[in-house]
Amino acid sequence: MNYGGNTFVLPCHASCLRGQLKHTYLTNKVCLKTLPEDLLESMIYKERGVPQHQEIRNKIAELLDVFGSADKGFSPAQLIDQLSPFRQLPGHERASMKELVHRQFAAEFRLAERKTRLEQRARDFLGALDFFLTQVNVVASAAKLGMEKVQETARSMIRELESLPKGIWLWETPTRETISS
Repeated sequence: MNYGGNTFVLPCHASCLRGQLKHTYLTNKVCLKTLPEDLLESMIYKERGVPQHQEIRNKIAELLDVFGSADKGFSPAQLIDQLSPFRQLPGHERASMKELVHRQFAAEFRLAERKTRLEQRARDFLGALDFFLTQVNVVASAAKLGMEKVQETARSMIRELESLPKGIWLWETPTRETISS
């Protein structure tokens, strides 16, 4: 459990991937670069034998894979297997409850719409990155434009990641309204 400011957060695998992509990869290894050579060096740098651009692809693919998962995604259905009162239930009742909770989550969270939007942002970013990686050594002005496109699409993806929860999604964040007395 984590308390982020005024927000109570229950971490999940999807939120960990979201954070890694946003901070470690897109912000630090892409958007903070000021020269095309620096971005290229960052993307081809190998950590544990894997180039950073491939690691980014792997993290995006993994996030998209677990995004709608009842067990590893943002779904509160995973809590049914974790919380003591529900663990006491017979397996078929627990599975049925988990299915109902996940279905409600998918509807309220607009799971399909959000995943489609994230997939599009990822395609745009990876397309720009691929173009940059193939063109960076051709012409300096093209490399600079390519870097700017990579960073622009990375920022778009960061905004999409920021719209995702930082843990298991429990309910819509309420709007702050004043209750009349």
